Amino acid sequence: MIRGLSRAAAHQARMCAYFRPAAVAGPRAYMSSCADPAQPAPHLITLPIFYVNADPHIGHLHTSVLGDLAARWRRLEGTPVLFAGGTDEHGQKIQEAAARRGLTPEAACDETSARFRALFREYDISVDDFIRTTDARHREAVSFVWRRLLDAGLIYKGTHSGWYSVSDETFVPPSKILLTTGPAGEELRHSAESGHPLVWVEEEAYLFRLSQFRDQLDDWLRPFAEESAAAGDLPVVPHAILRDVLLHLDNGLKDLNVSRSSSKVAWGIPVPDDPDHTIYVWLDALTNYLTVCGYGDVRRAFPPEIQLIGKDITRFHLVYWPAFLLGLGLPLPRKVVAHPHWTVSGRKMSKSLGNVVDPMAVLEGFSSPDPLRYFLLREGGIYHDTDFELERVAAKFNGEIVNQLGNLVQRAISPAISPTGQWPDVESMLRQPADTAGGLTDSERAHFAKLEALPHLVRQSVMRLSTVGPDMADIVSALTTANALFQDAQPWALGTGEVDQARRQVAVAVAVETARVVAGVLQAFIPRSAAAVLDRLNVTDRSLGSLLAGSASGRPAPGTPFASAPEPIMQRLGTPAAGKSTGKPAAGTRRKDKKKATAQVA
Repeated sequence: MIRGLSRAAAHQARMCAYFRPAAVAGPRAYMSSCADPAQPAPHLITLPIFYVNADPHIGHLHTSVLGDLAARWRRLEGTPVLFAGGTDEHGQKIQEAAARRGLTPEAACDETSARFRALFREYDISVDDFIRTTDARHREAVSFVWRRLLDAGLIYKGTHSGWYSVSDETFVPPSKILLTTGPAGEELRHSAESGHPLVWVEEEAYLFRLSQFRDQLDDWLRPFAEESAAAGDLPVVPHAILRDVLLHLDNGLKDLNVSRSSSKVAWGIPVPDDPDHTIYVWLDALTNYLTVCGYGDVRRAFPPEIQLIGKDITRFHLVYWPAFLLGLGLPLPRKVVAHPHWTVSGRKMSKSLGNVVDPMAVLEGFSSPDPLRYFLLREGGIYHDTDFELERVAAKFNGEIVNQLGNLVQRAISPAISPTGQWPDVESMLRQPADTAGGLTDSERAHFAKLEALPHLVRQSVMRLSTVGPDMADIVSALTTANALFQDAQPWALGTGEVDQARRQVAVAVAVETARVVAGVLQAFIPRSAAAVLDRLNVTDRSLGSLLAGSASGRPAPGTPFASAPEPIMQRLGTPAAGKSTGKPAAGTRRKDKKKATAQVA
């Protein structure tokens, strides 16, 4: 908490704070403070901007799909959203890598940034703003931040020395250094977090008074660390990462190097009024979250509602970033979610092992981005590293979505089961006694009650983001129950008499209503597959607000025809051939002539 305030009051003070630079009024200026609830601000959801030293991999996609889930769900509820992601393009590593390839840094960044744009496009990552740290607007925002911190006396020129990781673009504190012995008996140092080698750097630099914010950061984080990990919607997830951050605070904070000599690092944003220095990449990169909000120009959508990050950058987002915000007088993020790594055969992915999973190559083997989106959300944990197996992607999607959702709808609306090809009168069935032919059985009524609760359960999970995968079992359970009820009813075996026709209509009603509710909530998870189901059921009201209001809300009127189409709703997936896309070592490059793996249809 802020010193002198209760925890509740401190939280309210942070949440009601908003930008106070000299803002320019205009059509883009849409941010409300707590004092003006009549104009709700968009919920800011941010991805970490991805470093352009390598092509996109499965970890980048996992982060992006989590953020996309949070953004899509809110939009479907009618909440305005600003969903931002992009690429981090400055620093010594980019400068050196471009030189080795005989490229300018600009050309190298353009090339790799375009691959991340393609990843977002192909996997339906619905970012509203793709930010690049080479953008002119970002340069302006960073310069604005620098001057504000300088004017506040929080940046000063001094001398900085320490062990530096070029790969990680960061100085490594003594507690995070591993000592090893080289082949000639020499002493070597590596980062304990990344394993990358360290070099000693000593140079004149500008420093940020990070040490000044140690107590405020501790007051902000420690109360959350003292709460149970099962307490619910904690603002830092997973709970365990707080221990590492608080240990870092307990060891004391030194003032932070926020510039490098431009003679060593020319590829970056120059320090205002001092071209001999380049602004350090982490102050530069973290400012992107302010750039997308128009910081220094207009004011909108701050603080972040959710910030998605990888577990290897928690120190930067839970120590440096909030310290910068405190220095600027800006509110702190409402929620930070750090996900762990994906491994292959229990080993961390690396270029040298040849086991990096390329999501673009995976896409070549499937007919849609949805199978991998579904797998990452269903199997990707927040608390532990997860092993990636391509075979499980197809098996999981076939078993839980194609077989249980696509096949259920395909069977229920077929002419043999639903000769009229129309929505049954579900409400009338609910009103009829259970012992009548046109009424629901006790088992079917219990299932409808669970369907009524399902959107609320899924909403709670999406708001938490910490247990999405396990919580998706509720969705699968609803499908499993609906299929079992359909199988028990055996509508294909019923006759043409009035009673049998009524029971057949009930079986259809249970199936299509289940599919409508499940596909409705899955719109944020697997948008293309969910849309295919809702299209076939001729559902026009697809807002989550309707589902949350009650099962009857948004349901097509009785007699509404199902949409007819010659092609199946979904196709069963085979497993693409082993190779680069699987994360297994394979010679050669990605094949462009791989056939789509869609051998069987539902």
